[in-house]
Amino acid sequence: MTSPALPAKPRRARRLDALAGHDDLLPAPFLAWFAQRGWQPRAHQLALLQAALDRRSTLLIAPTGAG
Repeated sequence: MTSPALPAKPRRARRLDALAGHDDLLPAPFLAWFAQRGWQPRAHQLALLQAALDRRSTLLIAPTGAG
């Protein structure tokens, strides 16, 4: 007998979970810039910043310029 699958979290909720505890990676002016637009840094952006802070090699490819 298998247990029923739990419904997937909404996409936004998953993204907010990924951001939890990472808001210290960006300086206040950058966080304010995002907030003024109603935006939040995306998980991949914060992961890149964390890797750089950990002095690990990083590579960001943004062919559309959207970062």
